[in-house]
Amino acid sequence: MKYLLTNLVLLTLLPTHVSAQWFAQDSIPFVTHYHASSFINQNCGWISDYYGRVMSTTNGGSSWEISEELQGNGLYSIFFVDSLTGWVAGSNARIFKTTNSGGNWVQQYESIGYNLFALNFRDSNTGWAVGEGGSILKSTDAGNTWIEKYGGNSEVLYDVYFFNESIGWVCGSNGNILKSTDGGESWTQSISGTLEVLSSIRFIDQNVGWVVGNNGIILNTTDGGITWNSSHIGSGWLSSVVFSSDSVGWISGIFGLVYKTTNAGVTWQQIKSNTSNTIFSISVPSDNDVWIVGEFNSIYNSEDGGQNWIQHFRESNSLVDVKFFDENTGYCSGWYGKIFKSSDGGNSWQSKSSGNNKYHNAVNFSSPDIGFLVADEGTILKSTDAGNNWFQLNSTIVQNLNGIKLLNDSYGWAVGDSGTIFKTINGGIDWEDQSTINQVDLNDLFILDEQYAWISGSNGDVFKTTNGGLNWIAYYSGDINPLRSIFFVDSLFGWVVGDYYAFFKTTDGGLTWIQIPTNLIGLPFSVFFSNRNIGWLASSDGIFKTSDGGASWEERISSTIYPLRSVYFINENTGWVVGDLGLILKTTNGGVTFIAEDLDQIPNDYFLCQNYPNPFNPNTQIRFSIPTSNFVCLKIYNLTGELLETLLNEEKSAGTYTVYWNASKRTSGVYYYQLEAGSYVETKKMLLLK
Repeated sequence: MKYLLTNLVLLTLLPTHVSAQWFAQDSIPFVTHYHASSFINQNCGWISDYYGRVMSTTNGGSSWEISEELQGNGLYSIFFVDSLTGWVAGSNARIFKTTNSGGNWVQQYESIGYNLFALNFRDSNTGWAVGEGGSILKSTDAGNTWIEKYGGNSEVLYDVYFFNESIGWVCGSNGNILKSTDGGESWTQSISGTLEVLSSIRFIDQNVGWVVGNNGIILNTTDGGITWNSSHIGSGWLSSVVFSSDSVGWISGIFGLVYKTTNAGVTWQQIKSNTSNTIFSISVPSDNDVWIVGEFNSIYNSEDGGQNWIQHFRESNSLVDVKFFDENTGYCSGWYGKIFKSSDGGNSWQSKSSGNNKYHNAVNFSSPDIGFLVADEGTILKSTDAGNNWFQLNSTIVQNLNGIKLLNDSYGWAVGDSGTIFKTINGGIDWEDQSTINQVDLNDLFILDEQYAWISGSNGDVFKTTNGGLNWIAYYSGDINPLRSIFFVDSLFGWVVGDYYAFFKTTDGGLTWIQIPTNLIGLPFSVFFSNRNIGWLASSDGIFKTSDGGASWEERISSTIYPLRSVYFINENTGWVVGDLGLILKTTNGGVTFIAEDLDQIPNDYFLCQNYPNPFNPNTQIRFSIPTSNFVCLKIYNLTGELLETLLNEEKSAGTYTVYWNASKRTSGVYYYQLEAGSYVETKKMLLLK
């Protein structure tokens, strides 16, 4: 496997497709964060997300149905009382209800300006909702009307739980815990003994309950909340606590944390969840059936009480390499046997069968029809029909292969772990073993001609041949970390990047390497130059561009969402970047702005969302929907109404779009963004705080 998935943290989002500057293209499904889940048994459940959608399954996650977008912002809580009837709540205090398993949703409540974070129903009629401003709402008529029973303070309430129709609790910011014994008509303060943010609360009877929250805090009561005992599990945020029975309970949290108790909370054992992403919600229809959902499309379930986990990523695949043969024809490869092809410049992508489920680490086409792909376990695949079909080549290679380059249809090399170097001069029919490089893992290579080539490897090594691979000479870059990507524009000028911010340049064909201090944040994964001055770098934190040979870099997009692993350009303007969770970005002007398009579902109406995050520094996202094709303008104004930037000014198809704005060159203050689409015009305010 060429790369390990980088650990990432909360609350930045990205759909999938970008246009006329950078385009995140639509081969891979929508990328989001799942905030809440509700499962009534091991097969039947629902999940709500940041973008106002609900996903449902009736077959244990084998397939999912996606609702229309209910609103343009987050749905933070979902609750079903049976297989038909459920509610979902979120931003602007909107509450929606379904009576047909999520096939249709009807809005029941709205209060602009604050968010609801939790719902709890005891039956199909009686329920409660809590959120910002200390607000507690109650309904006794199946959600048709909601009456505020408590509120008007500065606290934020994050969870509500009723043991029966009379006795219930809420928890929230500043260690706030409230209890009601009359169905939520009145509330009394419970002394928690902490000022931590409390995220989730559950009781197994009228007396015994738990609360979890920030900094690993766990509170436990055995007297109905009169007194609370405090303990800690680690120091991270704990998001949810649930019990499937009186003795079996679960806690989830940041960095994929899952804890389980089988003795009613006396002890908690950490369970490996197979994800490092933050888990926002955990649902347990039985002691053995467990569902966890969270950021970056994280959906996992266990059928054996947490011993093993099944990943449901909605086919959102990590892509690690992209190559284009010309402006129209390109390929990208990724994990789990994935290979995709585009014949229209990346506007659409088709999945091609590779015949295996391995990690496809690199792809390369030497001509329109002839292509090669390398994978783990010494796998080399070849296509002779423009990538439509692939067959495995016979070789004696057993090591994982990380890179492949073909100079023409016959001549090229493949490199991999433990110093593996194999050369072919007959299109892969035969492979000559040139592996003489001291068991160093080799990650990438660049071929200039039949004699000159360079390889980047672990331990900061760069290897060069000037005689077609008969000899490989090691040149030390000055770093001890793995070097992931290497690129040359001619026989003298080249660059190599790697782990722990390694960035080196040579001007003498690799004989010596100069470390270049950069302003980059994140781990560099891939580097590409169109000439000696202009180049791009894809990293764990975004896309960067240089116009002075790498001496300085300008951030083109901030991508703290997940790593961008490969970049490829066919000229100074047109290029592509791919990354984790199936992201594909395209630029046609060097990447001035970025527009992510979700064309899978056509919205019913025009909608301009509040930018996220807000306040922001310096990057923010502006999301909008258009139900029909229109000429669309998106403009930025300052507080006096002066036009500062036009982010979008072109014809767009019906769909939902996210525009990424970098305000690094602007001063702190209030700005306005305005969307014009046909006769639809809407303006919203945002705040830049530096």
